[in-house]
Amino acid sequence: MTQYFDFVALGWIEKYLRDEMDAAQKCLKSYEREPAENQHLQDALRSVHSATGVLRLCALEPAALLTGEIERVLGQLVQGHISG
Repeated sequence: MTQYFDFVALGWIEKYLRDEMDAAQKCLKSYEREPAENQHLQDALRSVHSATGVLRLCALEPAALLTGEIERVLGQLVQGHISG
């Protein structure tokens, strides 16, 4: 089975994906400095969720699965089910 990747669409949204992931990384670094501030995790979760949606729209399911897993872990951190 062959999977179709829309590389043209990926080129259009590459900057957006980079910006979202950079924003998530900055939020996580802020959380590392201020672990009591849950808003940093929520902001990171929002950025990763946005990237996941875009990856799915571009039919890049392997990458979307990875960011989806990152979302799941961030959600557990936000809810306090696991500790950072």
